Amino acid sequence: MGVLEGFRLRCPVRALIFVFSLRFYCKIQPSVERFFAMAHIVTQPCVGCRYTDCVVVCPVECFYEGEKMLYIHPEECIDCEACVAECPVEAIFHEDNVPEEWKNYIEMNAEMASKSRVITEKKKPLADA
Repeated sequence: MGVLEGFRLRCPVRALIFVFSLRFYCKIQPSVERFFAMAHIVTQPCVGCRYTDCVVVCPVECFYEGEKMLYIHPEECIDCEACVAECPVEAIFHEDNVPEEWKNYIEMNAEMASKSRVITEKKKPLADA
């Protein structure tokens, strides 16, 4: 029997209990958290342009502003894909679909997002754009 088999989420209270239970379990089991936490990654085409069209559509405010590019915090991204279509330079990829030559941006997003400040509003792109 699967974990969710027979579990009804029609009741909002049950749904909340399920979500909070899953989050608590994920805190205890990092491998499970990693399984559920798939993020989008900002890659090389964003370097030097830093368009912020993607920031406006993000429902969880997981974008962070660096000097030359934006970063997505992998623990905050809910994988909604709203930002992908908004990026004018096609710099945002699902973590599993990042091109081989830009795989280093996966680690860079995680590292730099925690060192940068959150951005929630559209700004002018960099002069290089």
